[in-house]
Amino acid sequence: MRRKIALLAFVFSFLIVNCASPTIKEINESAVAIAKEAKELKANGKAEEAIRVISVIDVLHPDDPIIAEIKSGASAEQIESVTPTVLLGYNKALRAKVQPTTTEKVLWYIPDRVFDFIDQFEGWFHVGPQIGVGGHVTRAIQGEVYSGATVAIGGGQKKMLGIKSEANTEIGLGPIVAAGVFGAKVGTGGLAYNADALWFHKPSEAIYQTYRDYWGVGGHFGFFIVGLEIEYHPLEIYDFLAGIILYDPMNDDFATTRRLQYTSRQTGLIRNFSKSVGSLEEEDIAMYKKEYPKLNVGSTGTQETTPAPKKK
Repeated sequence: MRRKIALLAFVFSFLIVNCASPTIKEINESAVAIAKEAKELKANGKAEEAIRVISVIDVLHPDDPIIAEIKSGASAEQIESVTPTVLLGYNKALRAKVQPTTTEKVLWYIPDRVFDFIDQFEGWFHVGPQIGVGGHVTRAIQGEVYSGATVAIGGGQKKMLGIKSEANTEIGLGPIVAAGVFGAKVGTGGLAYNADALWFHKPSEAIYQTYRDYWGVGGHFGFFIVGLEIEYHPLEIYDFLAGIILYDPMNDDFATTRRLQYTSRQTGLIRNFSKSVGSLEEEDIAMYKKEYPKLNVGSTGTQETTPAPKKK
């Protein structure tokens, strides 16, 4: 009995520690660490990776000199290629530009057109406890009554063929759908993940920038332990047609772009910082900017810990 009580106490303590909101000081320390990683990336000749890394702290330090320092010397094309476009969201790939040879252009022409065509379609077969149904014609027009915790196999946008693990509950109509979506998909298209809750759906939400297509048309259902999800991505037809004349609006052609290359530490910093900032209210952001108006990359901060910010 005592062992059970001790185990329960340990689990409870673990959950409290891991669910606690980060302090303002901890968020600043993460921002400083990200800035240092950006400087190192630039020093190693990875300009696009450095620009992408430093951009995640722009919401808290938009005018900090280090952001200008990292972007200095980069072309407008380099900056644009790794800067999200809110309306395109997940449709636009954040990849570094490359200058292909004529031979590379010729060899990649047909494969890139095939990949652009396939990117229009998505399908996943889900296994795990689940119940419900949902459908959408963009996320402005949707209906959801669904809950599940599943593992799926399939593929879709951004050359993704692999597996997906999700725990999500969604209920509502139109753009007002209470949703908690915690998941990741990994495969030939790299890694995409989301850990967020929202109720009013608009293109600028984090989930539609890094994980789902706001403009997609599709549906899904789950019953007992099996489910199916299908979706069509209408913006990808534009990318396919434009590709015929060698224009790449979604920045995902293999002939002219390459995947950004990060260490696991850098990926973890970006993910955790983005989650922390996403939990801040406006007054928390104002408090942060007052306490840390500039990034001190020479240290990790020495000020007293501020109480944990409010979560949305």
